[in-house]
Amino acid sequence: GCPRAEAIMSCDFITEYAKTGRSKCQATKELIEKGEVRIGKVTPSPFDPDSTMCKWYSIEGFQTANARARKHKLESVDDLQGFDDLEEDDQDAVREAIEGGGGQ
Repeated sequence: GCPRAEAIMSCDFITEYAKTGRSKCQATKELIEKGEVRIGKVTPSPFDPDSTMCKWYSIEGFQTANARARKHKLESVDDLQGFDDLEEDDQDAVREAIEGGGGQ
């Protein structure tokens, strides 16, 4: 299929260090500090069918939101764009949040 169509139909996930301290976690509603790791869920923009928007989460907020998600779940860091650019400690924290599961 067309990669563009697939990108619009599915959700992509990205991670990066916050460029500013202005974004809020969609789950906790707390500000994500500049330089803090954030995970973004890229979805089609409701305002423009040809563009996307990103909903940002802190690691903790994303873990909660991802556990509750029925569809468009992130199952593996392999599907997380930007993961390889994180520091090793941050990779571990993100991997634990995504792949560590909620149970003991």
